[in-house]
Amino acid sequence: MSVEEFFSVYDAALKAAGSPSESSVMRAAGVGIDTMRNARRRTTAPDLLAVVKIAHTLNVPPFEFLKPLGLTPNMLFSPAPDQSGGDVAHDRFEVLLLKIWRAMSQEERLGLMALLKARIDTNAA
Repeated sequence: MSVEEFFSVYDAALKAAGSPSESSVMRAAGVGIDTMRNARRRTTAPDLLAVVKIAHTLNVPPFEFLKPLGLTPNMLFSPAPDQSGGDVAHDRFEVLLLKIWRAMSQEERLGLMALLKARIDTNAA
């Protein structure tokens, strides 16, 4: 986790974007103009939401900026060390099922639940 490494990645992204002014990038991202300048002066990590907005503005995957700051996809998408998995999807199949579930209407969900209940009742008999 390194603020210096973050600014190295950020500066490279600015260069790759054609070296726009930092203030124009901040305005386009909808964050304060001094967001990066203040963080650079203080050698502190910038606000994470601002980092994500800036990444989108520069067409950089957000985790390229977040990883040097110590935030990785695994930290966000895996269960906490003290959890046994709980309500977290365990694999891509469960993620797919959740996406299907969310795409269904309430009526379709109720129909599916009725089918599953009937199947469980049949298997129990």
